Amino acid sequence: MRKKLLLFGGTFNPVHNGHRFILKTVQDFLNPDKTIIIPTNMTANKDNSHNALPMDRFNMCTLAFGDLDNTIVSDIEISRPGVSYTVDTLFKIKSLYPDFDLYFIVGADMFMNFCSWKNPQKILEYASLCVLLRENISYDLLSSQKLHLENLFNYAKIILIDSPTVDVSSTMIRNLIKNQGDVDGLLYPGVKDYIKLHNLYL
Repeated sequence: MRKKLLLFGGTFNPVHNGHRFILKTVQDFLNPDKTIIIPTNMTANKDNSHNALPMDRFNMCTLAFGDLDNTIVSDIEISRPGVSYTVDTLFKIKSLYPDFDLYFIVGADMFMNFCSWKNPQKILEYASLCVLLRENISYDLLSSQKLHLENLFNYAKIILIDSPTVDVSSTMIRNLIKNQGDVDGLLYPGVKDYIKLHNLYL
């Protein structure tokens, strides 16, 4: 039986307890042999002006996920200049881990716009999609999109995973820090200390 490699990409600006909760939910469902966290360098079609430096986001991810078994943080995207495209990252990781089947975590909002991504057909060749259900998008709508993609690309493998909504976002946390609000319980303790030490998001 081939091994499972779970991939979790994102800006992580900053990484928060919601990200950790999402990852644990998918790990419990999928039971992967290995997990790689991938902070992006720059995200396509997104305002990157509020991002902390890539290495700061990499370091915060290491603090947030470093205690999880068989889980590592990769600089595969932040070491590559310019916009981070999922298809390029998956191609590289597939070559590095030929004995693993790849599983890539995708949020419901992003999944609904999947056909606008760069080379969606190649992404579906390289990896199975693990789509997290969200209250703001109905299960029927996500199921319809899943069926559409599976009909469009007959090799597509898409898994819908039920995940309770986490009422926290990186934007919320940045605003709280900027306005000296309370972020206790929203950030992994080491991440909170790192942000304070390096004066991030002020």
